[in-house]
Amino acid sequence: MDIYNDDILFQAGVENTLIHLISLKDSKVLGSVEFATPTGEPCHMNNINCGPKYNLEDSFPILYLSQTTDSKACFVLRISNDASHYELIQTIRYDGADHYKSNSSFDWFIDLQNNLIYTYGKYNGNANQREIMKFSLPPLENKEVIFTDKDILDSFVLDNQSIYQGSKIIDGLLYCPVGYGNTQHPGRLIIIDLDKKEVVNDIPLNCGEPESIGQFKNGAIICGGGRNPLYYFIRL
Repeated sequence: MDIYNDDILFQAGVENTLIHLISLKDSKVLGSVEFATPTGEPCHMNNINCGPKYNLEDSFPILYLSQTTDSKACFVLRISNDASHYELIQTIRYDGADHYKSNSSFDWFIDLQNNLIYTYGKYNGNANQREIMKFSLPPLENKEVIFTDKDILDSFVLDNQSIYQGSKIIDGLLYCPVGYGNTQHPGRLIIIDLDKKEVVNDIPLNCGEPESIGQFKNGAIICGGGRNPLYYFIRL
């Protein structure tokens, strides 16, 4: 999930490949787009980040869509003005260290202000360690992008983190919903200072499994509840 200009909410299906466009002004569904990977790989959509508009006349921003499994790609989509279909304008992959080849969640999130894109994934197969890596956001003219270890601008490892998804940069900080919302993996909102490379806040959540977060006015909306999404507003 992500929110564009306090106006449009983009919600990815948990167990399917539908992307719903919802107006926050009147709660109406503007349209739904069914996504399919070019190779037919499964695409459990772990995150959506709104980018800029591809053209000024476009009704919607481009979307950076994270693929959780298989190649763990980031697909960049241009949504049609009638919200009925899309154009795949770029595919981004990371083909570096072997510890990302495991079948674990994988998040891509962007920093438009600084023209950066990050990955967030399991480190060396450790169940409770996560590595965040920073890359330059590739120009949209490059249709196929494959990052290697040589492209990493910076990286760091966090301990005691699990079940992560839907990460967003808000006002210079990284907001990461984590957990399943149960006793073993309670729902939390982890806030990370990417410059200091440390967790600066850890907020308990009571919303089932926190799936994603999007900035909205003077706070944020969190999507929780797993397969039956519910939306919660929090002040930041």
